[in-house]
Parts: sequence; structure tokens; C-alpha cells
Amino acid sequence: MQVSGNFSQYSEERIRYTYEKVKDVQVALGVEREKEADLRERRDKLELRLKKLGIIEEIIPEYGGADTQTAMAISMYIRDGLIDFVQAFDNKKGVDIAEQRYDRFRGF
Repeated sequence: MQVSGNFSQYSEERIRYTYEKVKDVQVALGVEREKEADLRERRDKLELRLKKLGIIEEIIPEYGGADTQTAMAISMYIRDGLIDFVQAFDNKKGVDIAEQRYDRFRGF
């Protein structure tokens, strides 16, 4: 469905039909955006509850799209997290790490 500003080429009926379809799509898009906002809000509340309960340790931030700027921010966040992880567990034995994790989850 393609209707341009060249009104002499298309009938009034065709133009009206096209604008009605576009309006329907805009309304549907608005509904889906509202659903998305609701889902994001529910997700955020669930994340906070899980963090307060100690089920999750950290909430990983969202950086939006995947352009070069956000990709760099994401990679730096992951790098810093890996460094912290390695430093936290550097001098521990695997058995000790497993026992620590087991004790944590047994508390749930």
C-alpha cells in the first residue's frame, strides 16, 4: 500500500483507505508500547524483590540499543565484573566456592 502526496494520481477513496490503515497501525503501536512499558515496570519490581530476598546478587543495567557507544559500555561493564569475580575467588579452592554457594542457596 503506497500512496504519496500526488493526490491527482490516487482516488479519494484510496487515500482515505490508506490513512485509515495507517491510523490503525499507529493505534496498535501505541497499545504495544503501553504493554511494553507495563512489562518493563513489572520486570523492574520483580528484580528489586529478588534482590531484596537475596536470590540475585546484582541487577545488570540495560544500556538501550546496540550501537557502538552502548556496546563499549556493555563490554566495560562485563570486563569490570569479570575482574571483580576473579579477584574475589582468586585464592579460594573450588570446593570452598561450591560450599559457599550451596550455603547461600540453602538459605532460601
